[in-house]
Amino acid sequence: MKILEIYWLDHEAGEGDIDKAVTSAKAAFKGPWSQFSPAERSRLINKLADLIEEHQDELTYLETIDFGSIESLSRYGWVLGAAEHFRYYAGWATKLNGETMTLTTGGNKHAYSIRQTIGVCGQIASWNFPILGPAWKLAPALAAGNTSVLKPSQFTSLSTLYLGELIKEAGFPDGVANIVTGPGSTTGEAITGHPDVDKVIERGNLTEYGLASGVHTRDINKAHKVINALEAGTVWVNGYYNSNSAVPLAGFKQSGIGAEMGYPGIEIFTKAKSVVIDLD
Repeated sequence: MKILEIYWLDHEAGEGDIDKAVTSAKAAFKGPWSQFSPAERSRLINKLADLIEEHQDELTYLETIDFGSIESLSRYGWVLGAAEHFRYYAGWATKLNGETMTLTTGGNKHAYSIRQTIGVCGQIASWNFPILGPAWKLAPALAAGNTSVLKPSQFTSLSTLYLGELIKEAGFPDGVANIVTGPGSTTGEAITGHPDVDKVIERGNLTEYGLASGVHTRDINKAHKVINALEAGTVWVNGYYNSNSAVPLAGFKQSGIGAEMGYPGIEIFTKAKSVVIDLD
């Protein structure tokens, strides 16, 4: 794929486009994607991570000219960070287990829970993590067996569109990941309001709402006191942006809903079902 072709692809998706994307995602979820085992999903996601690493030069270039970050940050922070994130959730694909429970009332009953996929996920990424933000959303959704209609920011969508080509090259069935572009007021609204979208995930990174914070001190007691008082979903102490795929990123108030990364990042892309069997 030529880099210049991406500029032509970047356009505003209307309601008709979103309807086609959701229909495609729904068909993939009920059809070929549902036949993939967790191990097969894991293999494809790892293949995608391989391709991101193989195409890191092109992705770094796009990230740099589109977002404006320095080349080293684009490569090592965003692009290779996205590859690492896909690898992390490739491992979770085979570990989404339920649990058995002992009933408080006793009796000859067998109780257990299972975690099931949700369906079509509408995902809206913010402008400030052009490829990493979409990776945060796509990786756990796909690992859990869902399909996606993803809208990157209209301001920084080039690397995500290139990512879409790599998803095809990795061998994901058509319709598993659908990338659409346009502003939140039209394209985003069409996603969130579509009746066949089963779950909507968006992250809004507005600093007054309480997404992340930092504390610098040599006094660990003082640090804990401030940590407990801060109304933010993430607190970094004596450093900043010490982010990792295994550590959940959550926001307080209106800084997003739920959490991304870690186990909570994939748990939100499943639904719990409880079963109680009376054996008498």
